[in-house]
Amino acid sequence: MRGVREGSGVREGGGVIGGRSSSSSTQIQIIRPGEFEPHNHWYQKALHATIHPMVKFFMKLSQERMISRYVHLHPLVDPKALHDLLNYRCRHFVWSGADLLNVTSLGGRRHMVLIENNSCPSGQKSMPVGYDYGEITGYHLLMDQTFRHSLKNLRNKIDGGLAVLYDKNYMESSGYAHAMADSMQEPVYLVPFYDNGEHDHVRFVDGVMWIRELSHQPDSLQSSSESVTPSNFPNPSEAHDTSDAVSHQPDTLHSSPKSPN
Repeated sequence: MRGVREGSGVREGGGVIGGRSSSSSTQIQIIRPGEFEPHNHWYQKALHATIHPMVKFFMKLSQERMISRYVHLHPLVDPKALHDLLNYRCRHFVWSGADLLNVTSLGGRRHMVLIENNSCPSGQKSMPVGYDYGEITGYHLLMDQTFRHSLKNLRNKIDGGLAVLYDKNYMESSGYAHAMADSMQEPVYLVPFYDNGEHDHVRFVDGVMWIRELSHQPDSLQSSSESVTPSNFPNPSEAHDTSDAVSHQPDTLHSSPKSPN
């Protein structure tokens, strides 16, 4: 990777000021492996909190045990249908989140309700870190167990790199960028894409996203993750099947040439 010059529109690392980036609306950061700092990606209260034993127990359950326990509590549920549902792989909407609430009806019935589905999942910054996985965080687990596998069939097709786009929630967006760099052991671009902001640093060519780096020469990206409000993302006709989120397929972004750390 070429050296970074001051004022080039790309800078190394990145600080957090009040939960937001200290960079401008078009300033791209290069995140390198080994730079993850927990205090930059969690609220202080969550960083020092203890995870509830029940949640901790649930997160260690295998899928088979989850299905078995659920069917035991809901005998009318077909375990095969539940297995198929849990193993379904989306073709396009591959980066999504939902809010799950434990509620009680007026009649006293307690159950879990899924109240929202969105294209910009968040919550890592509020989740206690106590996973008992050593130095691995929720950010890293998500990258290792989902995003990393989605790149298997893409890495040989595009000579590019990786990026995370965001227009809000810098605390988590930068956390995912750092976790991605650690998981993939290569630099990751952290790219701002604010609503009504300047977007000259990003463009799409034949379904591949390009960012402007250093001497204002565009670099292609192999893939990207997103924390961009759906309505703020480029028109689908310009972005090739990226209707709601940057990470459809996982969305191809243009990246810069890979280089040793």
